[in-house]
Amino acid sequence: MIRPVARIGVLLPEGNITCEVEFPRLGQSEASFHFQRLHRDGAALSAESLLTLHRGVDAALAALRDTSPRAYVFACTSGTFLAGHDRHDDAAARIRAATGCPAITTASALLQACSALTVRRLHMLAPYPDAITRQEAEFLAFHGVDASHYDTLECRDGNAIRGLDESTVYQRLMARADDARRADAVFLSCTNMPTLGLIEALEADLGVPVFSSNTATAWAGLRLAGVAGDTPAIGVLGRQALPERAHFSTTFDTRNHDGRHP
Repeated sequence: MIRPVARIGVLLPEGNITCEVEFPRLGQSEASFHFQRLHRDGAALSAESLLTLHRGVDAALAALRDTSPRAYVFACTSGTFLAGHDRHDDAAARIRAATGCPAITTASALLQACSALTVRRLHMLAPYPDAITRQEAEFLAFHGVDASHYDTLECRDGNAIRGLDESTVYQRLMARADDARRADAVFLSCTNMPTLGLIEALEADLGVPVFSSNTATAWAGLRLAGVAGDTPAIGVLGRQALPERAHFSTTFDTRNHDGRHP
């Protein structure tokens, strides 16, 4: 068996059980995803807890060194948009500086997906407490996207998010289908909320593009790693180019670089 050409390093929260299931289904034969977990203090869905993920970036990069990734993704939505409206790229900037490789966070990938799909009004379903979801809507508004008509499953902690299944997500979204159809696109927030099996069916049901934290993050990571073809199973987004690739890249040429850390 020929090994995939593009290897992508994934930094994810220690309690995430979804990225390792969904991401490999998107690499097909062109890319592989390699995971390293980040510790956070406590299980509460709060900015104080979620932002402690950033402390583990350097150790995670050291653990991924020998896999020689071509690109990296920091796969956590709330743990990156909560850094600040204009600081969503901070963790990825640290990764780029340490490795010389392209990198992107989930919050940045969300904005890139909105740009690629020309989204001005977004219907968002998130699993977080309302206070966190409202902060996500404010983050999007700061960047010119109206997500004020959001919905939330009001999960209290990471354990509650891990208990979600695709059926619950689908039913909750379809309960507000009329609002979703009036939006430019639908966004399913949180890298730990299972959604991949729903994307294409929801696009057919709603008639608008649908993407999730995981499809946006994997799509951006694949593009940064040089995978330019259509990404199956993620609908309209999978056929788009990354609008601002250069902003999330470094000056090195991925065609001639093995991805090893300096």
